[in-house]
Amino acid sequence: MGEFDGKGKYVQAALRDGMTADEAVYREKLREDRVRALGHGFVRWRWADLTDPGRLRCKLLATGLRPLLATGLRPGCGTSSPANQKLVR
Repeated sequence: MGEFDGKGKYVQAALRDGMTADEAVYREKLREDRVRALGHGFVRWRWADLTDPGRLRCKLLATGLRPLLATGLRPGCGTSSPANQKLVR
């Protein structure tokens, strides 16, 4: 499991639904703990990761996702990642 993690929800009160920034962080950590307790890996990505597909790919692979290869290329970080590869659990 994963999610985009921007800082807007911590610095813009309108995005926190009436919570303080401290409470938003605490609730986020509790939610993440519940997801991890189900046995799922968890990863967060930021804008910088989205602008560098290789970095995002490495983060996803590190949490246990594996590519379905439509080509003969080896899966893994640092290998080329054709657009037709899909990541699966």
